[in-house]
Amino acid sequence: MAVVMVAGNQPRMPQGNPEGIRTMTANIVTEMGYATGLHREALIATAVVLFIFILIINLSLSLLNRRARTCKLKHQQKLTGQKKKAE
Repeated sequence: MAVVMVAGNQPRMPQGNPEGIRTMTANIVTEMGYATGLHREALIATAVVLFIFILIINLSLSLLNRRARTCKLKHQQKLTGQKKKAE
C-alpha cells in the first residue's frame, strides 16, 4: 500500500514527473475486490505477467551471481598456484 500512496494512485497516463501514476500491482490490489468476468481475467493475466517478469529477473541475477562466483574462484586458484610455484 505504500507504493500506492507514493505513486499517487491515479489511473491515467502522466504528462510529467510530478504527476501520479498507478502501478500494475496497485491496480490489481485496488480492483480485484469488485472485478468480475473479463475484468478479473485481465487482472489475473497482469499478475501472471508480473510473476514471469520477476522470475526472469531473479533467474538472470542468480546466473550472473553464480558466474561471478566461479570466475572469482578460478582467479583465486590461479593466484594461489602462482604463489606455490614461486616458493
